Amino acid sequence: MTKKSRKPYRAGFKAEAVQRIQAGERVKLLSRELLVPEGTLHRWRLEAEPVSGGEAGGPGKPESPAETAALQAQIRELQTALGRRTLELDFFQGALRRLAESGRTENAAGEKTSGLKSAAGWNRRAD
Repeated sequence: MTKKSRKPYRAGFKAEAVQRIQAGERVKLLSRELLVPEGTLHRWRLEAEPVSGGEAGGPGKPESPAETAALQAQIRELQTALGRRTLELDFFQGALRRLAESGRTENAAGEKTSGLKSAAGWNRRAD
């Protein structure tokens, strides 16, 4: 089994590519432009991220169990907020759909049906 050899790149070239990724450029497009595999660009970006101690070398990890607990609490809080927003969105979309359906003045066959009327549109007399 042969080991895959890596093409050597200049450090400045890597740093520039990582800066462009961090600035928001899409890895796929940058890969095509620079003729560098997407996986290589992702690896460079991960290697350049600071670790918890502030040095480059890999993805950072929380320093203490207290920090881990705080981050997990924040995740739970955000998940709860997202769930609430999703429920609200589903509710209002359903309400809008029902409102649009109740306001139709023709059925599927094109016949007139009763629609929403204003108070002045009803000619009803009180007894």
